[in-house]
Amino acid sequence: MDKLDGDAALEAAARANPIENVRMSFDHMVEDAIEEIYESNADVYLRINRDQAFGEALKELLFV
Repeated sequence: MDKLDGDAALEAAARANPIENVRMSFDHMVEDAIEEIYESNADVYLRINRDQAFGEALKELLFV
């Protein structure tokens, strides 16, 4: 969440694009952040990737 909060590129996208385009950019950034946590927290990484409902709920929570 800290990585995404205050991201200048995402904020600029939110001001200049429809919500659907912002969501696509956001989803890409979330996927990158999830990949980065693998080394520090493999259990969370695996749950996000194996439990589709959990992963989608987490992304939705972060997007709001």
